[in-house]
Formats: sequence, structure tokens, C-alpha cells
Amino acid sequence: MINYYFLLKLAYNGTNYSGWVIQKKQKTIQGCLNKAIKNVIKSDEFRTIGASKTDAGVHALDQKVWLQTQFKPNLSGFMAGVNKALPSDIRIIEIIEVNEEFHVRNTFEKIYKYQINNGEYDLLSENWTNFYNRQKLCLEELRKYAELFVGIHDFFAFSGLSLEEKEQINTNREIKSILVEEESNNNFAFYFKAKGFIRYQIRTIVQTILALCENKITIDFVKDSLEGIFVKKMPYRANPKGLILLEISYGGEFKSMII
Repeated sequence: MINYYFLLKLAYNGTNYSGWVIQKKQKTIQGCLNKAIKNVIKSDEFRTIGASKTDAGVHALDQKVWLQTQFKPNLSGFMAGVNKALPSDIRIIEIIEVNEEFHVRNTFEKIYKYQINNGEYDLLSENWTNFYNRQKLCLEELRKYAELFVGIHDFFAFSGLSLEEKEQINTNREIKSILVEEESNNNFAFYFKAKGFIRYQIRTIVQTILALCENKITIDFVKDSLEGIFVKKMPYRANPKGLILLEISYGGEFKSMII
């Protein structure tokens, strides 16, 4: 049997979903996408795999999804049909055909953005921004603390992994950069860039930075945790609604995999 392979660029508001991955008795992004595809092709003979397993409440503007089918659809018509069948807060932005050698999780780089509103409460941005009013934040202080996490470190203490999972998953990871900007008056954005991230890593780092600003913990404690000195997990995790998957990119060989 001949199979065909496609790469979808997917955008979604994660507010009303229990994350990307299909779960029993839960409303998920992958579950809704699969349901919409099945509605269009009238068959369940297909597979989808996401490049990033975003958590409940997390948003995406560039989730990449691998799709395998047993027929070759008209791509523009197929995308229009699936989008019509999808909820209004999930959309396919683009679809291209790729060859069988393409692996959606073999990413070159992922960029996430975390948004904090440190000013007046804004109902219009509520679902996309973490409202923080404990104290006024300082851009230079946020940048100083963010630099602690750049480079290669042991991020186990800043993850959602169990000790058993640590035995199977390498927690020594590299964060290429964390750019912190004040994008408007009292609205701050963290831009995280890396090949990949561990479960809850970004949200734990953001909340740890806020804990440093509040003098709840010391820089030395964070540095020791990043060296793997402590097995105890960091007890901080920022609200998922402020996190957005902005971009997923692939290496130079990607163009050769497009049909």
C-alpha cells in the first residue's frame, strides 16, 4: 500500500484544551485535529504526530504536525475542508508534502515566548498573558536572572520529570538564548530558543526568575540546582496561559525532503 506524507503548520489557542496529545475523556488539540481529518476523508486510515507536546493551556502559532495518509488529496481543498471542520480556535496555516525520510520531531530549533502583564489587568489579553501584580518588575533584573539558564545545564530540577524518567531522559540540555524584552509599558516577554525543551522547563524557569525577583531564593541556590547538586525539584511553575510556541524550524536538509 502506498503512503503519502505531509507537514502541517498548525496554530491554536490552547485555553480550552488539555494539551496537544490525545488523552482519554479529555479535549485535546490532536484529538480535535484527528476528528476533523476523519470528518473530511471519511476514514481513520491516517496518522498524526506533533513536533512539540504542548501542555494544557499552552498556545501555538507554529506547531508542526506530520500527517500520513493512504491517498494524495488536493492540498488547498483538503486544508479548507479540515479548517471548516475544526473548532474556531484551531487552524491549519499551511500544508506541504514531504518524503518518507522526514521526521517531524528531529527539529533544529524551537522558539517559545512567555508573556507577563505587570501593569493593569487586561481582559482582552487574559488568556494569553500571565497577570503578575506582586511587585513591579525590572527589565535589567529579569535579564540578569534569565542569563543564569543560558547554556548547557542539568535542568532536572526545572522540569516535570520523575526520578524514574530522569534515568531514561537526558536532562542535560542547552538553551541557546533567553531574550527578555519590555514590549509595552509593564508588559514583559521572554523568548526561549533551543533545540528542544523538557516538560514544564520554560514555565519553571520563568517562575523561578520571578522568585529571584521576590528574594524567595538565592542565585547560588539556582546555580547549584543547574549543576545537578540538588535532587529536589524547584517548587515554582508559571501559569501555562502565558506560554506560546512561536516557531519550529528544521535543518538545511529539510528542503530536500519537500516534494
